[in-house]
Amino acid sequence: MVRIPLLLLCALLTSARPIIAEDAVEALSRLAPQTTDHCTEQRASDFARLSDDVESWAAAVVRRLEDRPPQEIIQRLRSLIEADRRVRQLLADVIDLRTRFAELPAGPPRRTKLRGYLSITSNAIDLSGRLQFLLHGAIDDASYALESSPAHFDQMLDILIAARLPMGARVMSYVLFDPLSEDGGKAFPRTTKVKALALIRAARAPQLLGDLADFLQEPN
Repeated sequence: MVRIPLLLLCALLTSARPIIAEDAVEALSRLAPQTTDHCTEQRASDFARLSDDVESWAAAVVRRLEDRPPQEIIQRLRSLIEADRRVRQLLADVIDLRTRFAELPAGPPRRTKLRGYLSITSNAIDLSGRLQFLLHGAIDDASYALESSPAHFDQMLDILIAARLPMGARVMSYVLFDPLSEDGGKAFPRTTKVKALALIRAARAPQLLGDLADFLQEPN
């Protein structure tokens, strides 16, 4: 059974150094089945427990994100984006395995492996969804917290561009629009708006076509 030791998990949650998801997600990746023979009940049980550990790690990463120093916000956001990427890839690999079960002869061993596979797939889908939810909130919180630090705000946009996240493009599309004068808000500089447009382009998010059309119609 592959588990993260308690002391290691605590270190991941409390360390002042850059937080990385490698330990938690790498352990989960090692449990992901590569063949139908890997789809045992024990492996499925271990995968479920470790999925919970990864979610707990991710929840700790985003907790009170907006209250942290700008560079730590960037580090935590980068870690969560990488964890999300790796879990989505893990899920894709697990789903690809589904066609291999047709090669197995009918009988109890096949049914046992299928139960293990379905359990692992279900947990991988749930974890991916939970990470996406946490990441959406993290990007939203980070954008608010980093507005007072333009250099870090632009650094965050660069990270999202590199990740090509449609979710990031949706959250950050507000950068394109100037606030109403009576609200007293300050418009983002042109260079930052260019980065926001680059993010939308990199993410290839068709649902933002309406926002782009509105932006093009603005007088400035």
